[in-house]
Amino acid sequence: MRRRIFCILLAIMVLFSFPFPVVYEKSLAKNVPKWNIGDKWVYEGEGNYSIEETGGSIQIDGKIANLALEVRDIEGGDYILSLNGYVHANAHIYIEDALEVTVKFSLGKIGGNLIISKNLEIKEMILNLTGIITISLAPVPLPFSAKMNAIFTPPWKIIDFPLMENKEWNTSSSTLLLDVSEDIFEFLENLLQALANFLPQEYIDFFQEIIDMLREFFPIEIDMPVAHMKCEGLREVKVTAGSYTAFLINVEDLFPLYFAETLANFIKVNYSEELYTEKMNADIELVSTNYAPPGAPEAPSKPSGKTRIIKGKEYEYSTSAVDPNGGMISYGWDWDGDEIVDEWTDFYPSGEVVSVVHSWDERGKYEVRVKARNEYGMESKWSEPLTVKTWISFPTDAFSRYLYLLLRALIFLE
Repeated sequence: MRRRIFCILLAIMVLFSFPFPVVYEKSLAKNVPKWNIGDKWVYEGEGNYSIEETGGSIQIDGKIANLALEVRDIEGGDYILSLNGYVHANAHIYIEDALEVTVKFSLGKIGGNLIISKNLEIKEMILNLTGIITISLAPVPLPFSAKMNAIFTPPWKIIDFPLMENKEWNTSSSTLLLDVSEDIFEFLENLLQALANFLPQEYIDFFQEIIDMLREFFPIEIDMPVAHMKCEGLREVKVTAGSYTAFLINVEDLFPLYFAETLANFIKVNYSEELYTEKMNADIELVSTNYAPPGAPEAPSKPSGKTRIIKGKEYEYSTSAVDPNGGMISYGWDWDGDEIVDEWTDFYPSGEVVSVVHSWDERGKYEVRVKARNEYGMESKWSEPLTVKTWISFPTDAFSRYLYLLLRALIFLE
């Protein structure tokens, strides 16, 4: 049970993209935390929980989108990070001969701050959640807001660096002080009032007792279980943000975490567990980042090339970048403005101007970016974008007809 509690807590934290900042410098054989203000990682993911027993079932599905972690400040020995993103969830609860209800959480926004020491220990997490909750039994949607504050004493260390194949360790012991805002209890009170005309009085009384009990429950202290961790070695991992070499870390032999040193963060998490009638799954991965480790190439120059183009026609675009160690450079082009590499080039000497050819099949406005990657897999930040727009174009026969009609109209007017 203690192992399961730990895994659930850690899965939740990773679902909120809890970072563990570190850059591994092989020449020093140790880890040196190195983040800069403005560094950002963006994640997306989904998870679900279900339980089905005789007489009832619960099904919960959730998604997060554009969950961005950004280094806002560095104070003394701590990194101060902001967290912002979107969340959506659905739940269906069925109790035979008693209750069946569907709950939807929409327009959800999550924000907050994280404090992590430079020696990689988690100190504090503050989360704010807002959205609209729609319940099939309630007449109108209800606004929802809640705040959670988690403080670890002493700070909680999960990862033991440097990482290497077959290395094993245990997480440190810590006490979690968890508190929630009064907003959540006020929401539950309002919800209970909205359901008063739809549920028997004994249900209303029962739920009121639960709300009162929860009010007395918080703040609560939780002794974080000590869990066994093992680094299985390096793996080639493909995520939306790209392909990276990452360490595979197993938590209690239950779920894997993938940590990429070149990005100083986790890039992928999988959690899946089935226990009797219960099932839990969670998947999250990195979709974009502007992080560049020490020794990475400089950001390439802003792409140069045509900014007014015709769809379907090929155009040439050029850029260049410098590697601090004079290494060879490959260029990753983002043609549609989503900050995801669509095409990597071959490797070219540092500083050489490199040109590529591209065409767009759809009319529109595009922001073209490029990043550089050296021979050691270290990637630069994105270049400044070049805005490209398509001209209005007609098929040749249609264009000729429009031109003919225009000339006839001009002749007629004369």
